[in-house]
Amino acid sequence: MNVHPAFLLSLVMVVGLVGCTPPPEAAPDAPVALVETTAASAHSVSQTLRTYGTTEFIAASAATLTVQVEMQVAALLVTSGAEVKRGQALLQLAPSRTTGLDLGKARRDANLATSERERIQRLRGDGLATESELLAATDAEHTAIALRDSLSARTGPGGLLTLRAPRNGLVESLSVQPGDILPAGAVAVRIAAPDALRVRLGVEPEDARLVTPGQVVRLMPLNPGALEVQAVISGIDRRVDAQTRLTAALVRLPPRSGLLPGEALRADIVVATRANAVTVPRAALLYAGEQAFLFIAAHEKALRRDVTIGVQEGDAIEIVTGVKAGEQVIVAGNAVLEDGMRIRTRPDSNPSQGTSVDAGVKR
Repeated sequence: MNVHPAFLLSLVMVVGLVGCTPPPEAAPDAPVALVETTAASAHSVSQTLRTYGTTEFIAASAATLTVQVEMQVAALLVTSGAEVKRGQALLQLAPSRTTGLDLGKARRDANLATSERERIQRLRGDGLATESELLAATDAEHTAIALRDSLSARTGPGGLLTLRAPRNGLVESLSVQPGDILPAGAVAVRIAAPDALRVRLGVEPEDARLVTPGQVVRLMPLNPGALEVQAVISGIDRRVDAQTRLTAALVRLPPRSGLLPGEALRADIVVATRANAVTVPRAALLYAGEQAFLFIAAHEKALRRDVTIGVQEGDAIEIVTGVKAGEQVIVAGNAVLEDGMRIRTRPDSNPSQGTSVDAGVKR
């Protein structure tokens, strides 16, 4: 068979080109993520409600000193917030001009009533007055003297009244100044028992239904280095304050709590407790819109699990559905994971205690 030389030349060139073509490259390895895992655990967790408030004296435990008649402040002997002892002088009051006039009139009326009774008594001795007239004059004298003595006692001996502390305590309120005129019934000073303190916590109206008496509350002063105080809710004021727009939870403080009147506090009210709840660290959770999910480490792969969240306590999050206690959840490196992605952890790590490696992706 005759072959054209040009065809042979073309065939040789094609064979040469095929022989020079390099072999195809191998497919790259699938990415492997370095992750940190920890075991989901089962233990008791508590749901808390964060609120703020201040300490205050319990009004029912305070001793209140009032003026019985209109008086004028002559001198202040203590200041608000001062610690006082029983019987200690607090302030001095003098009769106001109006009270002074009333006192003068009462004294004159008593003197006139005594003179009239003596006159009727002499007439009765002479047979010129009846026994009933003498009794009426005697009653009038007694009434006038009682009024004079009562007014004198309420204005103080010598026209100067000293109010003294009826108990040991702290001066809760003393809002008067020398020269002030106090009407009858006005509060001059209030003495509170040092340990009769409570905390008023502001609660959002929508959260008020969660708070009930007897719940445990953890109180923490806002000043650095202060110690936490544990107490219980003693009452609920479900009225909405016109200024703060909040309801109030009342907390009776234990004796010697170390808290001061008027001190600002942060409070965590334990509103629910879950026993044997499955929890994971907050870092394990991711979100796709409103759906929470996490990744489980199993067979060197990351498996996505949609979960339902329950009680949150600090860094521990209760998982109601989606994870069982003991399963290894990924807490670091999870932001780059996809369902089924290969993972690796430090070889010498203890799965029950979790791993501790730098998160990253190997490609």
